[in-house]
Amino acid sequence: MGKIFISYANEDRTLANDVNERLRQSGHDVFFDESNLKPSDAYDRVIQSEIAKSDIMLFLCSEHSLSPGRYTLTELEMAKAVWKAPQGRVLPILLGDTDFGDLPSYLKGLSAYRQKGDPVSEIAQMANDLVRQRRRKKRLVWGGIIVAASLFAAFAYLAGMQVAGDGSNSTSSPAELATPTPQAPPKPEMDHKLNTLSITNSMIETPRTFDQVKFEVPEYPGLCPGKPFNILNRSDHDVMITMGFAQSGTSMDMGAIAAGDFKTIDAPEEADLGIVILDPDTRNYFYFADVEPFYCQ
Repeated sequence: MGKIFISYANEDRTLANDVNERLRQSGHDVFFDESNLKPSDAYDRVIQSEIAKSDIMLFLCSEHSLSPGRYTLTELEMAKAVWKAPQGRVLPILLGDTDFGDLPSYLKGLSAYRQKGDPVSEIAQMANDLVRQRRRKKRLVWGGIIVAASLFAAFAYLAGMQVAGDGSNSTSSPAELATPTPQAPPKPEMDHKLNTLSITNSMIETPRTFDQVKFEVPEYPGLCPGKPFNILNRSDHDVMITMGFAQSGTSMDMGAIAAGDFKTIDAPEEADLGIVILDPDTRNYFYFADVEPFYCQ
């Protein structure tokens, strides 16, 4: 499902823990910090990293969590640094006598919710719905990126064919033919300590349609944003690689990988990263790896 960060005051811990358990039962990966952890520079980095990795933040708004000096407000500032606009990312839940006017300015543009019945069930359901909305939106973005990557692969292939055709009709002088071709430096060996995505013949011989790509869980959780990883082409076919960024809706061509060769990818820090593996001849994509920070340290 999704990754959810719960921000709450210690006085609201019982409710937060019950919501945490319900979300975990629904298959979500929930960050629920321990109350005995004391704020420190290292602790701040962990919290900021966990927020950046999350699909959404569930913010329990109470007189305690909104009191000046509380760490929950620090967590909200961290969320603001990651998500300039909180829409679709932060879910504020009003507890007790907390009013909408009590909310920080960062949350004023959102709809704040107050449960009417069982708080655990309603809060968990609202969080679940927001995660699903975000996943559906992300799916549409990935669809556009994959289509764009396919068109780029076709253009690059046709351009290469044109260059090859132009070269075949040219003639070279004996002096030019005698000029030795400089040898390329030896390719470094693959670092087997890095996580590796292997491209196999089965992936290529049974390409999937876009509707068959799963987005509810990461396709390949061993690949982590901000950490290098290998793409090893074990297949008998050359492939092209495109890196996509869901947050910005952009993509970056990473070049070709010949059969039996590999490429080391320096993955950026962006949480919503995807790897599109394309057939340079047909424009069809063979495989899509949704690189999300699940199980990443």
